Amino acid sequence: MTNYIRREKFKGVSFPPFREDRAITKDEDYLQNLDKQAKASDFEKHIDQMVYKLYDLTPEKIAIVERKR
Repeated sequence: MTNYIRREKFKGVSFPPFREDRAITKDEDYLQNLDKQAKASDFEKHIDQMVYKLYDLTPEKIAIVERKR
């Protein structure tokens, strides 16, 4: 039942193409390419938002998590 509940929370959520975004961090020019770094950062933020939604984190709890990074 838990899996069903979690899947329900993600109805309508678009998932980013993981393999494509993960691969850009392995490119030889990644550290010099600000566009690739920005894309990877956006991908990480998207994942963070999905996790916050999955665990029903309140804005207050999200702020605590983000301060600890």
